[in-house]
Amino acid sequence: MRVRGSLHLLMLAMLFSPLALLAIDGPFHDLSPAASGLLPARGEHDAPLPARYRTLELDLGALEDLLAMAPGERTNAALAAPLLVTLPFPDGSDRLFRVESSPILEAEL
Repeated sequence: MRVRGSLHLLMLAMLFSPLALLAIDGPFHDLSPAASGLLPARGEHDAPLPARYRTLELDLGALEDLLAMAPGERTNAALAAPLLVTLPFPDGSDRLFRVESSPILEAEL
């Protein structure tokens, strides 16, 4: 019984914790070696590939949907539930970034 109560407390803490904010994996997915082999051949003028690299695909629609959820810069929503997105880095790791909407052009543009 104590384990069940602890589990419920943990779930509630995660729901209302600033650390549990809106964290989303992102629209980037590693390609399998088989799928990587189907990519177009590199041209003779292309830079050589590094000895180790990571091949990813991007779901552009998912990225657009994700960015549309970003709260406005310096708003209560940005403080209460910021959008956290994981982006791939060249070294093979993933890093978490906070995303806020910060329009710099007038709405008509």
